[in-house]
Amino acid sequence: MNPVRLLVTIAALALATPALAQEGPRNSLSLGFAVVPDYDGSSEYVARPGITGRFSFGDVTVDLRGTGVRADVVSGPVAAGPVVNYRFGRTADVKNAQVAALPETGDALELGAFVSVPLSQGVALSAEVLGDVSGTHDGFLGTLAVDWRQPVSERVTVFASASVSAMDGDFAQTYYGVTAAGAAASGLAAYAPGGGLRDAGVTLGASFGMTERMTLTTTIGYRELLGDAADSPIVQVGDSGQMVLAVGVGWTF
Repeated sequence: MNPVRLLVTIAALALATPALAQEGPRNSLSLGFAVVPDYDGSSEYVARPGITGRFSFGDVTVDLRGTGVRADVVSGPVAAGPVVNYRFGRTADVKNAQVAALPETGDALELGAFVSVPLSQGVALSAEVLGDVSGTHDGFLGTLAVDWRQPVSERVTVFASASVSAMDGDFAQTYYGVTAAGAAASGLAAYAPGGGLRDAGVTLGASFGMTERMTLTTTIGYRELLGDAADSPIVQVGDSGQMVLAVGVGWTF
């Protein structure tokens, strides 16, 4: 697999803690690895390395969150701004032979926006909408999430997140559909999914301060594919339950 893809993909797996306001240094950089599904809906797992970060430029914070970059151009209790996301497609090197026989899906460039609203101390509600501008899936994906973060000692902070996402029909067909040609090549049934809920998931994690500037973060996440995504033959030969285990070492400055 392309080494650039390896580095960027893992950033999607939340090596960083939820994006809630924090005191102290405003910049961070994390390096780590995670065990992730081979493709969305796979029952096979692979280990991938990666990098993520959060950087402040005056009143604007640039947050590398997964394969996306957020810019908090609206500061204060409510944060909002643009999002740029690079979504990798499914290639022929996946481990499942039937899925590997399907036509590859191209990488997609998505643009959108987010807003995050604090609900109480350490709790924030956020919403994000992304639309394809590269002509790969020509669809939309929306995500609603609640993040919680709580220091339990001078060195230990625990965090959790719950999220749900919804897709339109174009997104669903690109990533979960099976065309007649794909069915003939793979032996999977032809399938034309519609829009609706895509998944729901939870993430739990903890950060351990090893020094004043260095932090070890461990994260475990679970997503359950829903609706037409879960019913896809691509997922049926894999698993609708998707786990992520991640470990990262971060530096603040």
